[in-house]
Amino acid sequence: MLGRHGWGAGLFAGRRGGIYVYIKKLTISKLLGYINYMEETISYYARNKESRKNYQREYYKTNRDKIKTKRQYDETNNPSLKEARKEYNSNYYKNNKARILARRRELYKAKKTP
Repeated sequence: MLGRHGWGAGLFAGRRGGIYVYIKKLTISKLLGYINYMEETISYYARNKESRKNYQREYYKTNRDKIKTKRQYDETNNPSLKEARKEYNSNYYKNNKARILARRRELYKAKKTP
C-alpha cells in the first residue's frame, strides 16, 4: 500500500481477473513476501477444495428443511426471486449436465452393489 509520501507497494486485482503489483521503492524482500503470501493463499484453497465441498454437502443435508422454509418465505414476499432461481437452476443444469449425470450414475451404482 502506498504510504503517506508515496513509498511502498501493494497488490490489486485487475479487471480481467489478474493480480497486478504496483511498485514504488519496493525492496526485494517485500516483493518476495507478497509472492509467498499469494502462493500460500492459492494453495490453501486448492488443498481444501474437496473438504469445503463435503462440508457444504453435509450442511445442506442437515439444514435442508430450514433452507426450504426460508426460501418459500422469501419467494412469497418477492415472486421475482422464484423466477430468478428457476432460471439459475436451468442454466446451471445445462452447463453441468454431463457432470451431474455422471454423479447420478455413480450413486446409482453404489446403491445397487451390496
